[in-house]
Amino acid sequence: MNNSNNKEEFQVVNEEAQPEAPVVGALISLGRQGYEFWQAVSELIDNTITIDGNTDVTLTLDTTKRTFRIKDDSIGIPGKDLMKVLATGYKVNKGKQLMSKSGMGMKAAIYWMGKDFELTTKSITEKNDWVYKIIPNFTSDSDPEVKQTYTVTKWKDKNAKPGTTLLIKNLKTFPKTKAMMDWMCTNLACTYKRGLSQKNDEKLNIRFIGVQANDVYMKSKIESINPLLSDFNKILDPQLKVGANRWSATGTLKGDAGNGWEVKVSAGRKLHPKAAWAYYEKRNLSKVSDVYGTLGGRKGKASPYDYRADTSGINFILKGKVLVFNQKTPTSRAESLCVDVDIIKGIEPSMIKTGMNTSTEEYKEMMGKLKKWMIDKGFQKRTKANTQHLGENEDVRDKFIEVIRNDELKRAEWGISLDTFDQQVIPEMTTEIGRIDIFVNGDNKKIVIEAKKEEIDAKAISQAVGYALQVDADMILVIAQQLTKSGVVAQKMWQKHFKKYGLEKEIVFQNILTFYV
Repeated sequence: MNNSNNKEEFQVVNEEAQPEAPVVGALISLGRQGYEFWQAVSELIDNTITIDGNTDVTLTLDTTKRTFRIKDDSIGIPGKDLMKVLATGYKVNKGKQLMSKSGMGMKAAIYWMGKDFELTTKSITEKNDWVYKIIPNFTSDSDPEVKQTYTVTKWKDKNAKPGTTLLIKNLKTFPKTKAMMDWMCTNLACTYKRGLSQKNDEKLNIRFIGVQANDVYMKSKIESINPLLSDFNKILDPQLKVGANRWSATGTLKGDAGNGWEVKVSAGRKLHPKAAWAYYEKRNLSKVSDVYGTLGGRKGKASPYDYRADTSGINFILKGKVLVFNQKTPTSRAESLCVDVDIIKGIEPSMIKTGMNTSTEEYKEMMGKLKKWMIDKGFQKRTKANTQHLGENEDVRDKFIEVIRNDELKRAEWGISLDTFDQQVIPEMTTEIGRIDIFVNGDNKKIVIEAKKEEIDAKAISQAVGYALQVDADMILVIAQQLTKSGVVAQKMWQKHFKKYGLEKEIVFQNILTFYV
């Protein structure tokens, strides 16, 4: 057969080629995995990624024909391995594919997605310009006991570039709307955030085309999506409570269980959606919309980094790919918690990379050490919505004491000397009715300071007023990230009382985040 000058010597190599696991039922069983559509797609993408060199991948979903096509310009499959690639547990191009694990992912994804397929490939290692095509002589509706047989053809094409095209036919499930196609792309953008990132030399480029009856949805390039973080160690906007978009803590954990293991941990707090929209809307809107989808996020539309309890937890990463998102945290299920665990060695995913192998001694020891690390770093506590995690109340108290110590103008105004600082600025001072967080006994002013890690409410205001009346303080200073509605009401109410009875006292709120800028 001779269709062109570049495509010649067409041959039917074998009409009944058989892999090493020849029963159709083996493939049907592999297709019974608990995938989301984007997870099955990621299994196929994994087969395109090589250790060296970039890979361009085009995904085409045709809802009218119920087909899904993935085309890459990777290294292809050598002719001698065509049947082996369809055998259960066999890995092609050993040592060259970055994400190859069990040798079952591609087969599982194909038969989870559809009932039939065809594969066309040209290998970069063969110099004879042969292009091969494999077509099964069965579908997943065939008798499970029937032997797998395939028709293998080949032809020469000098202009064909190395790579593989896989066409999955008779899809059983697929995204039918633009919104669900977009959600699939969002999940892929998070899954391959390292490979798609320009900062990492872009080892992977993904393009998506979605064909519908009267329309085409296209993403010419899927861009990486990362969590939108807020580090309280560097506050960018105290009023909006926005911290720097970076991890709050990082570290490396190791263990000797089994054959030994090692992971790198990065942990932080996600920025609340309302604060994110207010701060980034004019600076970088896509940074927010990509992560949260819509204001507040909606399940099915936002990314795996959304601000919800079910999108918080641990993300396990292997060779730059997020294997699984938001696994159960070893601490509380705080909506803001985000943890990336990069596997260096010893921790294994499940067979088809949609979960972790939790049965190994390495994994169990790693989770124990991770739990302790997170507790030590202060990630065991929940935080109120739209507040930064600043530790405990005493941490805020101690922070403000250092603010006073380092603020020369404030010390001068209140009448505090560095020589007698510890005698004039007293933490946890006990009175007959309770304990004052900080009592300032200055030469010019006496001040009662109430310090909270998140917010000041009416109860805290009234408590501070009681202390102030007992010690005859001139000023009540309440320190937190925000003043609640009840706190505002109490502040105004007590100020009226002071004025009515001729008491020269003032109640002042101070945003503690201004001292983290």
